[in-house]
Amino acid sequence: WEFAGSTIVFNDSIQLVPPIQFKRGCAWTSLEIPRKDWRISYDFRFSEGDLGSQIGLWFVDKYGDEGELAGGPQVFKGIAVIISLVEKEEKNFLDFYFIQNRGIQTINMSDLKPVQSLEYRIGSVFNVAIELNLQTIDIKIGKLKTEKLIYSSDLNVDITQNYIGVTAINGQNFAKVELLDLFIHLLNNHEISSKRKVAMTRWNTGTYQPNHIFHYRNPEFQKMYLEHIRMDEQPNAEANFSTVIEVIDEANRVAFDTASFYELNYFVREKINPYTTKWYERTLKISNIVKSSHEVLTAGLNYTNFVVKSLNETISENAAKFSKKSATLASLFSEIEDDFDIRELVKKSGNTTSQILFYIGSSEF
Repeated sequence: WEFAGSTIVFNDSIQLVPPIQFKRGCAWTSLEIPRKDWRISYDFRFSEGDLGSQIGLWFVDKYGDEGELAGGPQVFKGIAVIISLVEKEEKNFLDFYFIQNRGIQTINMSDLKPVQSLEYRIGSVFNVAIELNLQTIDIKIGKLKTEKLIYSSDLNVDITQNYIGVTAINGQNFAKVELLDLFIHLLNNHEISSKRKVAMTRWNTGTYQPNHIFHYRNPEFQKMYLEHIRMDEQPNAEANFSTVIEVIDEANRVAFDTASFYELNYFVREKINPYTTKWYERTLKISNIVKSSHEVLTAGLNYTNFVVKSLNETISENAAKFSKKSATLASLFSEIEDDFDIRELVKKSGNTTSQILFYIGSSEF
């Protein structure tokens, strides 16, 4: 497997795209597509966003191909399953699209109609399974023992030389898209290889420039967003009366829902200001702790320097005294060796060391 774009691999999941606008990511494998019956299953999750994300499941001729169709190519030879997270009547749904292309037609999402639409709860895991052979494809949803067939079709293109990929894209609206599990099961105990030498060359960044940039950032602008795209694609077309009324009604509803200056000031005063004040106080407290620690460290360092300096002075003073005493002892021993009377006195003594020390003591006085 090879990953690119905004995709991040974690220990327990793969984040295909983060909850940020105009991001896309992908995962592709060089594993060859089986020629007999086989099955591939995926576990996905949408979370942390405002809807609008799309997932692409690809079985196409170009490895690592990219584009704005759920993060994958708009022109390809092969098949694809697109999963789009949408909102309908204040509920969240997963719209499923199935595409077959011989490499000639340019596919746009606006041209597609979903083959199935299922209600979805944000943050929950959903399981998608695709069963394939040379003639047919079955798309199923749910766990293995309780899965439900949502679409079945004959295959009109050969995909045996194609590549398997997973892509995801965030547009104007966005969500966090995670791939939690992927499993390939060979139904007839045959072997497949992953020795094809391929590498992605086009995916340089996870950020893309969309064909349509919608300047109204409020996610409540749904009909206006679609009308904005239609105006870009068909600048000379006219809207019907019902569309105009729907856009006006949506604009009024969004304007009514928009916070007033009073509400904004209240939010800043009651929510943001206490938080920033507490953050500021904690910062000052940490600064004081750091300052106190620095003062203690400085005092300790100064005391250590004082002790080391005193120790050096004491050692130097004792060394000087020792040197002086050594010189005095050396002169006394020399005097003993030179004075005949003293040598005789030492010889007569029963304890030479005691006599020498006695003489030295007498000399000191």
